This record gives sequence, structure tokens and C-alpha cells, in this order.
Amino acid sequence: MTERIRLGHKDGEHGLWVSPPGVDIATANRFLLSSAADMLKIHAQGEYRSISTLDDSVYWKHEFELPFPDLGYIPLAIVGVKQGNGEVNFPPNLWPFTQYLGVGLGTYMSVIGIATDRIKVYGWNSDKDITFYYTVFRHKLLDGV
Repeated sequence: MTERIRLGHKDGEHGLWVSPPGVDIATANRFLLSSAADMLKIHAQGEYRSISTLDDSVYWKHEFELPFPDLGYIPLAIVGVKQGNGEVNFPPNLWPFTQYLGVGLGTYMSVIGIATDRIKVYGWNSDKDITFYYTVFRHKLLDGV
């Protein structure tokens, strides 16, 4: 059986690789997707545990920034939330962030903003304690502002 997808260790690097149909990862010299390519180079990644201190009796306010070394441009970044079952959702299930007492999208809509040197997260959730995971890639989306 041909191994076409590998997430983990390969040739001294950690990453993600996908080979063309019928070509094994171990012998492939070109890839459909490779984290060794410039487009998926990881610039920064980590986790942040947000413990809200502002409670309105129903939802908890979460507001924080995740700094990373300045790239001079707006990079591709993803933010995920660890769920109660241990899964990390990328992108996160933001439904609780976008709902507030049935109001829906409005005043309590979450914001995940990306700058040249930080990710900003702001929103309300029914959970007081949330772990966020993030990855910033060296892939330019926009020029820096």
C-alpha cells in the first residue's frame, strides 16, 4: 500500500507532506503539498489559556493578544479551540462566540484579527476557561499596514 500522506517526521524534519497519486512519500521527489516549501513554513505557534474574569451571568468575555515576531506583512494564521472531547477545531467552532442570549451576530460577535506581529482574539463564550491554539505561517496574505 502506498503511503501518500505523512504528518510527522521525514528526512530530519517535522511537517506535512502529500505525494502525487501512486507515489510513496518515502521515494517521492516532488509533492502536491509540502510543509518544507516556503508557503507552509511555520513562523510561530503555541497555545494560550484564556481564563475570563468578566462574567455577565451567562457568558464570559475573552480578550487577548498572541504576539509573534514581526514579519512586516499580514501572514496566514489559524486559531483553534480545544473542545471538551480533546479535539482541537481549526477553525474553531465560534458559534458560542457569535450568539448571546439569542442576539446572534452583533455586539457580541468574536473578532480574530491578524496583524504583522500579533493575533487578537475578542469575544464571549459560555466557557470561562478556554485553551486556544495558533499557528502563524510565513505566507504573505497582505502588505503590512
